[in-house]
Amino acid sequence: MPQAYKDAVNGPAKPNGYILASISNKRTSTALTLQTFIPAQREAEDENTPGTEAYYNKEEAKKDFVRLLRKTEMEPTSQWNEVLPQIIKNPAFRAVKDPVERKQLFENYLVTLRTEVQEKEKDRRHRVREGFMQMCRRHPEIKHYTRYKTARPILKEETDFKAAKDEDEREDLFKEFRDEALKTFEANEKAEGMKAMKIFREILESLQLEPYARWRLTQERFDRKIKEDGRQDELASMNEIDYLTVFEDYVKELEKDFNDVRQSGKDTKYRKERKNRDAFNVCLLKFVVDF
Repeated sequence: MPQAYKDAVNGPAKPNGYILASISNKRTSTALTLQTFIPAQREAEDENTPGTEAYYNKEEAKKDFVRLLRKTEMEPTSQWNEVLPQIIKNPAFRAVKDPVERKQLFENYLVTLRTEVQEKEKDRRHRVREGFMQMCRRHPEIKHYTRYKTARPILKEETDFKAAKDEDEREDLFKEFRDEALKTFEANEKAEGMKAMKIFREILESLQLEPYARWRLTQERFDRKIKEDGRQDELASMNEIDYLTVFEDYVKELEKDFNDVRQSGKDTKYRKERKNRDAFNVCLLKFVVDF
């Protein structure tokens, strides 16, 4: 009986074990081959995962990227190529898709970072300076002319002295203290000098000097007056030039007042005489007309 007929009646012949194994191996190989070349289906991305296409929005992406930069250790002088290896594997790095935009955000952040560092340094310097100045003022033995090497042994154990970041800053701060102390000293000297000169002026006024008074002839008088009133200490800040300056200014005022009074008298006399002449001329004219 033909095989085709047998198959039709009894069904197709079943393969033996070797044939089944061969077919099974072929199917497995085919499945593996297909699995190897057909890419796996990509799992759906979580819309809250930084760096995915479904990121919140562009502004949020930028904020996350900047936060990543802020958490990354860098200096205001850092370069993009130096920072890139530290952040490239972070999911927030992929939040901003455009490489050009990433670098621009980095440059903008450096500007902000420089400003923040400068402000922090400014605040630190201000605090250190205030403490250093107060420390120096607490030591009356330190003057505006004291050298740093002389003051250092006195100040070296102070907390405010150690607060400076290095020796150069301490020397700069001490120089600033000396400059400030010198200005204060000169201002006090000037104020005391002005006060003393005012007192000496009052003494000269009490002597009722004549205009065109001379220094040598007046010096004995005011010296005696100063001793009698016990005002030597009040005038201690004055030197001979100060005395002479006040005296000459006062005498010039006396001379001016004297000349003003004399000129005023001359002007009054001239006006009176002119008035009399005018009246005489009127009378004379009237007399001639009547005659």
